[in-house]
Amino acid sequence: MSTQEDLIYIVFDRLSGVYGDPSRVMRDAEGLLFSSHLGSQLNPRAEQFMLNDVLMLEGTLPMTYRDVTYHIPIDMYLPPQYPAHPPIVFVRPAATMSIKAKHKHVGQDGMVNIPYLHSWKSDTCDLTDLAVFMSSMFGDEPPCYAEDRTETIEEARLIEIEREREVAEANLAVEAARRAEEQETAEAKRRTEAEKRARLAEERRRRIEQEAADAAAETERVRLAEEARLRRERADAIAVATSAARSAMKDLFDRARGELRVELRDQKQLEAGRDSINALVREGEERKARLVCESEKSDESIRALDRWLRACENGDEGSGVNADLLAIPADTQSAQMLTLSSESAAIDDCVYFLDMALARGKLTSEVFLKEVRRLSKRQFLAKAHLIKIEKMRATEHR
Repeated sequence: MSTQEDLIYIVFDRLSGVYGDPSRVMRDAEGLLFSSHLGSQLNPRAEQFMLNDVLMLEGTLPMTYRDVTYHIPIDMYLPPQYPAHPPIVFVRPAATMSIKAKHKHVGQDGMVNIPYLHSWKSDTCDLTDLAVFMSSMFGDEPPCYAEDRTETIEEARLIEIEREREVAEANLAVEAARRAEEQETAEAKRRTEAEKRARLAEERRRRIEQEAADAAAETERVRLAEEARLRRERADAIAVATSAARSAMKDLFDRARGELRVELRDQKQLEAGRDSINALVREGEERKARLVCESEKSDESIRALDRWLRACENGDEGSGVNADLLAIPADTQSAQMLTLSSESAAIDDCVYFLDMALARGKLTSEVFLKEVRRLSKRQFLAKAHLIKIEKMRATEHR
């Protein structure tokens, strides 16, 4: 793991709880620092900005102006609302540089104001595209220029000459003292070698500790990544199982609902059939009761007829009744109706006996038909006469 990677993890540990979406902040920062040549000269820091400690990327941004590459010093602050809010970028000119007056995209305080920041969208914009956009715009119009430092160069040259003189004097003093120090050289050399060995041992110990710490950090990072992967897989498996269970339960409920509808329909049909059967049973019981009653009445009538017949056969006139005296007409119309009714009934009896004779072969079909037509005509006339008399009697009784 590089020093820059160590540094960004250390900075993020200090900024724990500042950002609402720390994974997005880390992803965008790493994308600019490690995946683009534009961010190779930037270093992450935790810096206070507007009363909050935020992530700042400090360093230089390369730009190409007239086929020459220059490095513009910048400070890029990521506010706590990032990525919902865009980053805030300042140009920080060196001591020998100044910000160009009335620059279109950089204020005199160094704050960068470009269209990409105005149209910032959290789902499509990131730090790498911002760096590409700034490098292109600064290449079209550099935000800084170098100041005239002639006097400073002369002062530096005089200081260099004075330093060389002092060095020469120091060399003479050293040469004078060299002989005095030769006696201490062996002891100093031994001390130096001992210190060197101790220093090398300490450096080796620190390097081993650092490698162990790096290995532990890498192991922890791998463990966390594996845990995150397992959590995602577990969540996906739970989601799949939940979806399958829901689908199975829905199918089960649908089948149960359909079966319940069929059962309810069958139950209604059975209840309707039961009501019909109960009604038929009640009707049958009522008819049975009526038939029993009628049967009893018929039996009583049959017994009465049997007694009457036995009385008639024995010639018991005291207990018998003359059949001819049972129906005595009170007037001419009644006498006619009685005669006509008797004739119609007699014709029915004749037709019955003719039919029996035909069935027994006593008559031919021609004779049977001839007699039936004749009798039917007489019966028709008798019934018509009866109807006519009934109408006349009904008219008289009104």
